[in-house]
Amino acid sequence: MYKIEFSPKAERAFSKLSELVREKITLKIDNLTFDPRPPGVKKLKGGKNQYRIRVENYRILYTIEDSILLILIVDLGDRKEIYKNM
Repeated sequence: MYKIEFSPKAERAFSKLSELVREKITLKIDNLTFDPRPPGVKKLKGGKNQYRIRVENYRILYTIEDSILLILIVDLGDRKEIYKNM
């Protein structure tokens, strides 16, 4: 089972979301601990082991470190804004 960690940027973004959205994102992130590459996940171009997964109009950007069973949530946010600061 993989361990989940949040970057400081992801923690700030997560805290600003509504409670309903946070619950949905938490459920999706919890499921990543069992399968970090579920159906619907997309590998991002230009980055090693960088992925994104959708939760309604939100995106979760994360990296996978298979050697130490770690998933780092890099950022999350609205689909219209999330890729601007990459």
